[in-house]
Amino acid sequence: MIVPEADGGMGMSLVLRECHSPAASRLLGEIASGKTETLANTPKNGSWLAADCDIELVDGTLNGGAWFV
Repeated sequence: MIVPEADGGMGMSLVLRECHSPAASRLLGEIASGKTETLANTPKNGSWLAADCDIELVDGTLNGGAWFV
């Protein structure tokens, strides 16, 4: 479930807009068409700092773990 930013959501569209990649643009278009997505970037310690995220993209595959998705 995506919670709109006006209702306390995380701002996933902002995250995708800042990625500047064809994949992010495609996903943002899918979300605009009604597809449901989720953002998984919070590590086990609950940090919101981007540097603490242990998920990485390797050869087109996401690797790592996320908590509080």
